[in-house]
Amino acid sequence: MAADVVDRLRRERPPGEPPPGDPGALFAEIVAGPRATPPARASRPARKRLALVLLATLAVAAPLAVAARTTHVLDFALGDPAPKPVSIFLDHMLLPAYGPKEGPPINGPTRKDIVRGSERLVDEITTASGVKARMYSVRLRTGGECFVALGGPFTGGSCIVKAWSRRYPLTALRSTNPPSRSSSGSALYGRASSTRAAALVVLYEDGTSEPIPLVHRWFMFELPSANAKKGHRPTRIDVLDAAGKVIGTQADPFELIHRYTGKPERPIASRRVLAREPLGWKGATLELQAATGSRGHRCIRVVNSRDLTQTATWWCGAEVAHTAPVSEGQTAKPAPVFFELHQFTKFGKPGGYVYARGWVGPGIASLELRMQDSSVQEIPLHDRLFVYVVRHADWPLGKRPSYVIGRDAAGRVVYRRFLYPAGRCSYPVADRRCAQIIVQNG
Repeated sequence: MAADVVDRLRRERPPGEPPPGDPGALFAEIVAGPRATPPARASRPARKRLALVLLATLAVAAPLAVAARTTHVLDFALGDPAPKPVSIFLDHMLLPAYGPKEGPPINGPTRKDIVRGSERLVDEITTASGVKARMYSVRLRTGGECFVALGGPFTGGSCIVKAWSRRYPLTALRSTNPPSRSSSGSALYGRASSTRAAALVVLYEDGTSEPIPLVHRWFMFELPSANAKKGHRPTRIDVLDAAGKVIGTQADPFELIHRYTGKPERPIASRRVLAREPLGWKGATLELQAATGSRGHRCIRVVNSRDLTQTATWWCGAEVAHTAPVSEGQTAKPAPVFFELHQFTKFGKPGGYVYARGWVGPGIASLELRMQDSSVQEIPLHDRLFVYVVRHADWPLGKRPSYVIGRDAAGRVVYRRFLYPAGRCSYPVADRRCAQIIVQNG
């Protein structure tokens, strides 16, 4: 069957010959014209592997996707340079290369590693709703690539740190949009890792299959709505070489068959307010709340009165007020302190906020912040939980939080963590280098 699929693909698209297509739309200042573009194809699939994933947020992706449908100035064919909005989008998927006073070297590529001018259109499809979706990539000096797909259900991108791995058949992202007038459904997009890959085939529960041509190993695939239902869902994707031999398989690519359905733990006891702190932003306050969960664990949340949408969710689990959460596959001993910063900044303008939240384990009696100017601020603990607002005076470079230090009852340092303060654009101070960036995580 696989050999027949490859033969069929060869007849439909000879190697090296771009097929004729319909004019399409592109991004801000870009749209469809008379140049040849790939025809609407049924789909293309894949799954995320071995990637430093910096998912582009919907807040950023949505305006570009809308622009792709509504502007009418230029059109692009496969291999053409990316328009300026897309180049900016790709550029901001990586961190800037900060100076030595802003923290240790970043463990991974930065914007300095982008090969300028290598931004190219690598794939395109017309979605079921008639929206033109396009994918762009840019090369990195590390041997990896960043790519982004926008339009219809395609709403994000990823950066591969090093050259494409041969350990996995596919390197891809999955995205899902709620149904709307313009887009709906789920999508997979990325690249086949092996240089031998010639085609993809998605197989469904009902015994049917669907061939997916590759464009220089890139693919975009929109899952048909009928194949999201039980009995018709994708069971696997096969990667075929030029002879039709299966050289790789990805099972349950959309995670529709083995999707986790367990109910999350939720607070059942009356919530207790342990602390209130003024945020220093639009009159907002932070409220540290605790409760007992349905499985007997502790639950915590820090509610921002001006951002209830992002801060209303409870965090419940055995790790709360004991240890830092453990990542899947982690073998190192979990840390006795969980500390995270939350920020809001907008386009490098003054005004916003920075605060810390988290908890300490039973062995920690006190917690403090050591700033870049060597001053020390103690973080009050409330039943081993904390919320701490970073003062405006501690935002400028040279005064920001540098270390978080935990001490036992005897005053000995038993925990010490360097807080990478390089997030220049994560602090709401005037900085022209942050003019394209919004940082918001509640």
